Amino acid sequence: MLTPDSNLHHGPGLDLALRHTATDWVLTFDSDCVAYRAGFLEGMHAAAAAGAYMVGQLHHVDDAGFDAPAGAGAHAYVHPKCALVRRSAYLDLPPFERHGAPCLTNERSAAARGLALIDFPVRDYVLHLGEGTVRRYGYGLGTAGRLSRLRRLMRG
Repeated sequence: MLTPDSNLHHGPGLDLALRHTATDWVLTFDSDCVAYRAGFLEGMHAAAAAGAYMVGQLHHVDDAGFDAPAGAGAHAYVHPKCALVRRSAYLDLPPFERHGAPCLTNERSAAARGLALIDFPVRDYVLHLGEGTVRRYGYGLGTAGRLSRLRRLMRG
C-alpha cells in the first residue's frame, strides 16, 4: 500500500499509483465518489476495445482544462474521477499533472498517437460528490492556477 507523507494532489497521486501497480487496466476512483449501481467496471472493461486508452465520462475542455463546447479548440477529455486507464499505454505518455484537469496533457498526447478515449456513462453508476480532497487541502495550484481561473472568468 502506498501512503505518501503529504497530499500529492490529484495528478501526481494518480501517477504514483499507476507506476506502482502490476495490472494493465487500472481503475481510478476518487475518494469523493460513491458507486450506487453494480456493473460499471464490467461495462467499462467491455468498452475498452483494442486500441482504447481510457474509458470514462467524456466531455470537452479548452486549453486551460475548463469545460468547453465540442468543436474547434476543444479537447476530448475523460475525467479521472472514475476511469479505466490502460497502464502500458500510460507509461509511454506524459504523466498526469498537478492541474485542475490533471490528465489533459496526457490525453492530448494519447489522442495524437491514435489511442482512443472512450465515453462511458459513469454518472449512471457513480455519484461524484465533488471536490472532497480539494475542500480539505485546496488545489494548491498557486499563482498560475489563480491566473488561469481569472482568465476563464473574464472570458465568460
